[in-house]
Amino acid sequence: MFDMILKEIPESKLNGNLKNRMKNNLNFCVQGLNSEFAVIMMDELGINCSAMTACKSLKGNGQSYAIGALGDTGCAGSSVRFSFGRKTTKKEIDKAVRAFRKTVDFQMKK
Repeated sequence: MFDMILKEIPESKLNGNLKNRMKNNLNFCVQGLNSEFAVIMMDELGINCSAMTACKSLKGNGQSYAIGALGDTGCAGSSVRFSFGRKTTKKEIDKAVRAFRKTVDFQMKK
């Protein structure tokens, strides 16, 4: 999924380090994306994802302080997290990437 998203959505960037992370999740930032709206839109497209890390801000602003702590505070409200299970299929990943592309295009008016 990492390679597919970077190819299909080149304006995205991975939050964190690809090698030093939990292997079952990816968290991408697209500057200017409203991540909470993206999650709602992707849910409508049949994709479950999250606008949050497990480390939610205590400020109640819906942003993750963990994403901001990675060095790019502009990503705190513009990131989407995908998690995978043992039974996640290639077909499901393909569908998620298409939905993410559609969501980014819709929000960025491409």
